[in-house]
Amino acid sequence: IIDESHSALLQVAATQGAIGLAASAWVCIAFARLWWKGRHQMVAAGILGACAGYLITILVNFSVVPAALPFCIFLGAAAIILQGEAAPTQALHRAARPLNVAAGLLGLAVLAPLAVALPYMADAKLRDASNAFAAGDRGSAAGLLRDARSLQPQQQLYAAAAGNLAMADADWTAARDAYTMADNLGSFDPSVFRQLALADDHLGLHDQAIAAAKRSIQLNRFDPRNLAVLQALTSGAKPA
Repeated sequence: IIDESHSALLQVAATQGAIGLAASAWVCIAFARLWWKGRHQMVAAGILGACAGYLITILVNFSVVPAALPFCIFLGAAAIILQGEAAPTQALHRAARPLNVAAGLLGLAVLAPLAVALPYMADAKLRDASNAFAAGDRGSAAGLLRDARSLQPQQQLYAAAAGNLAMADADWTAARDAYTMADNLGSFDPSVFRQLALADDHLGLHDQAIAAAKRSIQLNRFDPRNLAVLQALTSGAKPA
């Protein structure tokens, strides 16, 4: 199942459009201007190399939180370093530096488990659930998905996966609940709404099924499966 582009630039364009591309370009241009002003500093070349390495990598890969978060922290620190220190306040900055470093390290210690460890653990659970499902062990797959959702309840991907598993078991009510949760969490995956339309249809919710099918077409009008489901619903036939 291909659900994400192996290019962060293309992924932003597909999911956020021109506004997302403009915002990404603005960040890059702002950093380039900042680096140019501070290019004579000793660490400037290393900062540029680190940023270029990350950006080049995600041109041919997708961005994930465990990699993006450290980069954003690095980028913020780099911005401060490249700005340099104003002469009248150098002494004050030097005095406050140990306290700032300690506060920053404490903040990282608190945030790192939430921002890095939990998403990693949840993704591991999702991977194990996918393997269990492929092996035919749907009970284990359901339990692993519940674990993933408890670790990252705000992640729509895990709710959608739970819906897919419920659909495989013909549990239409559970599937509808999971897909509706994915929708509430901000899913932009057209397959979520196509599957939601099928679940609604099995539950006799005809109007809701048509609305969900139309939403799937709005998100991807080039997928013939989306159009086929809507045509079947509007013609009175049973969707495949």
